[in-house]
Amino acid sequence: MRRVATALALAAATALAAAGCAKDDQTVRTGGPGDEPTKKQTRFEKRAEVIENTWPERLKPLTGRPDALLPLENAERPDPDSRTITVIVGHGACDKDWGAHLHETDDLVIVAGWKKEDKNVEFCTDQLVTDKVKVKLDNKFGDRTIVDAATGRQLPHEKE
Repeated sequence: MRRVATALALAAATALAAAGCAKDDQTVRTGGPGDEPTKKQTRFEKRAEVIENTWPERLKPLTGRPDALLPLENAERPDPDSRTITVIVGHGACDKDWGAHLHETDDLVIVAGWKKEDKNVEFCTDQLVTDKVKVKLDNKFGDRTIVDAATGRQLPHEKE
């Protein structure tokens, strides 16, 4: 019994360490064509469904900043033949992990940021840190539009 508990503890520690190490050039994948439907939709999936059904209407940004659905700072303009896009996720300086959600349609690539706070930090400055996150697509980007699920805005933003 003790060996099983030790093995489980080591597996959990390894998973946590791996999750905390993927920082500057992180590649993530969530949701999209071919995935099995889940019984309960996440907040991102609900928002992506609204965008999919109402685009290109100007959507209202979400209120608040839920950790599971953060606005993106921007996105790099992808090559039409690319199967990845790079988005810029903003998060807190003391967050232990972050990434991007993805939902694809024939016309849209809907993305949003997410973060996980480090509950063990006693004091942290209130500052925004940005990191590039590569998101794998099921199909070539083509001429689809990238939409930030949190703000309802098209990405990449033009420089102001």
